[in-house]
Amino acid sequence: MRSVRYLIKKIIKYDALMILMMIIYTIISAIYPFIWVIVPAKIITFSTENNFSNILLLLVVTGLLAIIASFALSFLKGNYRMRMNNVRYHLIRDLMKFSLDMPYENTLNTKTLDEIKLANESVLNPQAGAGGIILTMLQIMGELLASLGFIGLFSTLSPFILLFILTLVVGTFLLSEYISKKEYAFWNKNSIEDRRTDMLLNFAREPMNKKDIRAFNLYSLIQTYVNCYIENINTLMKSMLAKRFRVDTAIALLDFLRDGALYAWLIYQFLNNQINASQFYLYTAGIISFVVTAQQCMMDFAKIRKESTQFENFMKISVIAEGASEEIDQRLVQKYDNGVDINIREVSFCYPGSERNVLSHLNLHISPGEKLALVGENGSGKSTLIKLLCRLYRPTSGEILVDQQNIWDIPFEEYRKLLSVIFQDATILPFSIKENITMSVHADEEDLKNAIEDSQLTDTIQRLPKKLNTSLLRILDDEGTDLSGGQKQKLYLARALYKTESKILFLDEPTAALDSLAEKALYEQYGKIAYAKTSLFVSHRLASTQFCDHIAFLRNGAIQEYGTHHELIEKQGMYHELFEIQAKNYRDSEREEIPA
Repeated sequence: MRSVRYLIKKIIKYDALMILMMIIYTIISAIYPFIWVIVPAKIITFSTENNFSNILLLLVVTGLLAIIASFALSFLKGNYRMRMNNVRYHLIRDLMKFSLDMPYENTLNTKTLDEIKLANESVLNPQAGAGGIILTMLQIMGELLASLGFIGLFSTLSPFILLFILTLVVGTFLLSEYISKKEYAFWNKNSIEDRRTDMLLNFAREPMNKKDIRAFNLYSLIQTYVNCYIENINTLMKSMLAKRFRVDTAIALLDFLRDGALYAWLIYQFLNNQINASQFYLYTAGIISFVVTAQQCMMDFAKIRKESTQFENFMKISVIAEGASEEIDQRLVQKYDNGVDINIREVSFCYPGSERNVLSHLNLHISPGEKLALVGENGSGKSTLIKLLCRLYRPTSGEILVDQQNIWDIPFEEYRKLLSVIFQDATILPFSIKENITMSVHADEEDLKNAIEDSQLTDTIQRLPKKLNTSLLRILDDEGTDLSGGQKQKLYLARALYKTESKILFLDEPTAALDSLAEKALYEQYGKIAYAKTSLFVSHRLASTQFCDHIAFLRNGAIQEYGTHHELIEKQGMYHELFEIQAKNYRDSEREEIPA
């Protein structure tokens, strides 16, 4: 099986000692069942001969061997299980890396999200998927060898009895595999309902959503949706459980038929002196041990088949991830000593699954070190352009050049070094303030100190008990701190300042939650620290970006007007019209706030 070969390669890569443990466990576990079959038969033989010294010697030797074997099997199994978890954690990290590195557009693709969820389930549970396969691999070879040994024993009895046993055991195996496939197909088909339930429950548990849930008493609304999804799953499960019951009943009947027929035949042979008491016990105990061992072996084989089907989801993603790994061609790596030149040529873009262009034949040039404002009404395509510039999406047509090189030809890690980006929905991580600024485990202390001072975050940090090591949010640390809106903006500014090697600064309305004056002041602060960077400031408030060298007015996915603030005001066009509307609204709101 592909999954077994794949996991053996991973085991060799991450913990090769597990292979030796499997070999030792296989040998001991294959021999162990024969102790309880052959030794009692020998005791019966010795007792009929009144050879009690041999009985005592046999009991002592086999007793010690059984204790040693039992201890060895227990030790190997426990140690192997711990090592299996280590391999599984490596697989979880591989999946996490793929999830973080996959194309951004896939975050909106429900098919990809379902595949990742299934892949995650195949490595998350230590008893299923990868964990189930690795654990079962430990015991199945011993069971197979023991079964072959018992078959050799029964071949001395009767080939017809052997054929009868094998037929019924195989029949049991086929029934078990049939229902296992049905169950997996069922869960695979209905994973979307399961994913929706999980996402809704995660939404309800998210601390940031608690305020709205409590304020609007959303419990009953959320519960209605959850109950609906669960009811759909339960309805489908009833039919699945009915199939499982029918198959289990058939297996039980086969087992009863097998055991009844075998014991009847052995008793007949014994009563007709075809076998003696010792042989009667040997074959009786041997048949019981063989049936148990062979059935367990086939069940384990069916389990590996079942878990392999689940693990295929991980392997499919793994193949994509390995194929997508990017090798840096040093010939494509340029040195950017100063601000870079950005040239957007005839760029059009429509989101996956949509036919409407958000951007249409857009052309825009940003000179090295220039501060350009991209303004326009909501839905005009401003944030979409930032996503294209950040390589979150690839243009439907056209190209984006940085210093005359297409950004998709630049190795991504090298391109990422150029960028310092703050999005409208910038993220606070549940780590320390220091890590939230540096976005790394390792920090340049001098750059960190300068970033904190220039962003005016020093006083906020000094008031905290653990200073820079204070955790944010209460996800990983119950004593974590929540920042105010203004403090978050300063942290985002520090994050941008810390990345001193960046040559490009993109701000995608990170201050949308602030009032106009606060946004204007903060943007001007960003403008001062962006002295050598090629900068693009996005805002729907036209008054906030007057400090920029040029302003591009975006409407319906295309640049409608371009120039300085004063040039656009004098032009008396769309920019001027929107500017006057916003100014009037601001003046009206000020009058309303003045007490009569």
